[in-house]
Amino acid sequence: MDKFINSFNESKSLTGVDKGMWEDGDEWVGICAINDNIIYITRKWEYKASSHSSSSTISEFKISDSDLTGYILEPYGESTKQSGQDKRIPTGKYNLVWHVSTKYSKDKYSKNKRGNFLENGFPKLYNNDVPKSRAILIHVGSKGEHSEGCLLPGSDVVVSEINGKRYVTGVSGSINKFYQLIEYIESNGIDNVKVVIEEKYEDYK
Repeated sequence: MDKFINSFNESKSLTGVDKGMWEDGDEWVGICAINDNIIYITRKWEYKASSHSSSSTISEFKISDSDLTGYILEPYGESTKQSGQDKRIPTGKYNLVWHVSTKYSKDKYSKNKRGNFLENGFPKLYNNDVPKSRAILIHVGSKGEHSEGCLLPGSDVVVSEINGKRYVTGVSGSINKFYQLIEYIESNGIDNVKVVIEEKYEDYK
């Protein structure tokens, strides 16, 4: 994680944030100060298991104007703009909006005493290529089978040794990291928080 934080400024050069503008036609366009309400997610490790549901992609995240850091789990494999594929969304820049549905209700975690009632619901990522209707959410989970494209935050990574090689296979502490992200997004206003996803894959060491 320290290596990721130290290279944090490099990620801004990939996005157009330095120039204060989302440049790919996102609905949100305007002046965005450097180090202002941006969640940077860097995909670093992929794990391919015998089944897709057991496979995963793990990222590190850093927030530009906060000390909050952590990890993100997504499905393994090719990214796509199409919905219903159980795949990751493409790299790029995303806006956020609140989402509430029957499956993802405001009391999803409070009704079973896993967490607090969600006053606004779940953060949902979208841009011109990935519509709101695809429902790419930030929610709780720890392994590939818990995501059909959504982003699952974690406080730490789960590392497994397979045939003498170490792989990042999941995340842990998801419920706590989820609520930390919710607190950050609510305190800054969801319309003001943006997400940038990039890829810098490497072997786990």
